[in-house]
Amino acid sequence: MKFLLPLTLFVIVSACAPKGEYPSLAHRPIEAKAADLLGAPQRPAEQAPASDPARLTAIATVRQAALDAQPRFEAALAQAQKLAATAGPAQSESWIAAEIELSAAERAREPVKTALADLDATLRQVMLESPTSPDLAGVQQAIRDVEALDARQEVAIQSVASRLTRQ
Repeated sequence: MKFLLPLTLFVIVSACAPKGEYPSLAHRPIEAKAADLLGAPQRPAEQAPASDPARLTAIATVRQAALDAQPRFEAALAQAQKLAATAGPAQSESWIAAEIELSAAERAREPVKTALADLDATLRQVMLESPTSPDLAGVQQAIRDVEALDARQEVAIQSVASRLTRQ
């Protein structure tokens, strides 16, 4: 009952609006012109940025530094494998010597890890400055090459490490 009175008053008052001509809600001619003026500006087609020879040289240099470090890693790995094959039980002198050589092989991976970090920084820079740069493909390929080398090195290190943990 309490709600019946306000509801009735609301219906009666809403019906009391005066009759007359109200303005149309359609767009006026000036609004149509303004809509054209406020639209997004037309931009000329962007040209693809030119390749940066200095950047491409830096990418190639970093990639090559990682590849050039592979023989040093292989030599350290061979020594670690040799000592791991003859290592005695854990904590023995021969086991410790093999662990030291395994650590040397891990340290020999530093140029590869550094190259990955440098290439990642270059990739970020290219993506921020110009995501359509032709240099993007070059840095991505260099990253794939160095990542493949890193993965092979990691498998070799884990192989020696697993031999040492079984003893």
